[in-house]
Amino acid sequence: METVLVAVDWSPRDERALGVGARLAERFDADLWLLRAAPDLHIETEVERLRRLATRNGLFDAQVAVFTGEPTASAVTHACRRSSDTVLVLATGGQPCVDSADPGDGADEIVRRLDDPLVLVGPLVEDRGDWSSIVIFWDGSFASAAAAPVAAGWARALDLPLYLVHVRAPGSAPVVTGTSPDGATLADRVVRAATVDGREPVVVEVVDDEPATGASRFCRSLSGSALVVLAALGATGPPARVLGRFTLQLAREGPHALLVCHHPH
Repeated sequence: METVLVAVDWSPRDERALGVGARLAERFDADLWLLRAAPDLHIETEVERLRRLATRNGLFDAQVAVFTGEPTASAVTHACRRSSDTVLVLATGGQPCVDSADPGDGADEIVRRLDDPLVLVGPLVEDRGDWSSIVIFWDGSFASAAAAPVAAGWARALDLPLYLVHVRAPGSAPVVTGTSPDGATLADRVVRAATVDGREPVVVEVVDDEPATGASRFCRSLSGSALVVLAALGATGPPARVLGRFTLQLAREGPHALLVCHHPH
């Protein structure tokens, strides 16, 4: 990771996003940028406000950027693509849209346009200090399994333990792992993809009539702070239309930031 880009919309949510973005930049030794993007902005005014925000939060090395003249989602996407290996940090209230003046300005639209990972910071994310674990939520699908290698890479980079949490409704099949031949089951492949330097993930089953409720409860049971990884496709990730109900509920109710990664097509 070379650049952490924190999107600012001058709401109370900005402080949470800044905290997560600053921690990411510090852990990965990456450049931290504060971004303001919207269709109609006075650039000089916004730059000065961003600089004051950075100073107020002790982010003296942070750089600032303003993108305007196009819908928010397009502006944010263009800003992310100006730097290689960028992670966008975006605060959300657990609603489908963020800073939205029109339907194209939603967080779902930003997810659709971006190739790089996106970190969503919900309203209940708490500053519990540095991260103590990485959590993958997997719904049993190939699409959501795309989160496993991404989570393993982050766990390796941050030197953190990893939980592989299979979320399902009552009556659905439990996850099965074992010593079957290579590729015999998707569950085995997901476990292998989430294995870091020979250390397998801790596999957990969460069974609930409302899987997102069970996932939120599991998140709250963790001691310390965690980074939760979801794939952008699959029942536990944001589908094509909007950030899916599972993701929105987890963003709204969970105390941890969500890392959304993309399923390779």
